[in-house]
Amino acid sequence: MCKEIKCALILGFLLIVLGTATPLFAEPELHFDGEIRLRSEFDHKSFSPETVLHQYNDLRTRFGIDANLSDRTNLYLQFQDSRRLGENSQSGSLTNSKNVDIHQAYINVEHLWSGGIGLKAGRFELNYGNQRVFGSVGWHSVGRSWEGIMAFYSGNTFRMDAF
Repeated sequence: MCKEIKCALILGFLLIVLGTATPLFAEPELHFDGEIRLRSEFDHKSFSPETVLHQYNDLRTRFGIDANLSDRTNLYLQFQDSRRLGENSQSGSLTNSKNVDIHQAYINVEHLWSGGIGLKAGRFELNYGNQRVFGSVGWHSVGRSWEGIMAFYSGNTFRMDAF
């Protein structure tokens, strides 16, 4: 079975589960956020006076929309444009030359059916511990996000996450 069909089946299953857990047709409350970051870098890796100083200007722009569907369900969509100014071949993400990408796109249900059980599905940032393994790498021009499903349980004194 090809990858697209598997993704479509998983997405359909998630929509059915989330559709039974929360009303999806409520009037959404929208919140907008954004970020524009310009960073200059100077590279002079040699101590030789003949070496040319290299200067780079990186621009990262993000725009996000948070739609609160109910008191326990929200959808979040965040676009990102990351580029090195003045260079066409280095624009976009790390692997291609596209300029506008989706950095995050997920649905989050805080209390699935009852209790502290929740679910987050889509593309989202993860930040755990010192962020060496799971971190959003906010200092980088592109940043990091993962695609998947996260189930969690929030108790009185702890939280447990499963991926």
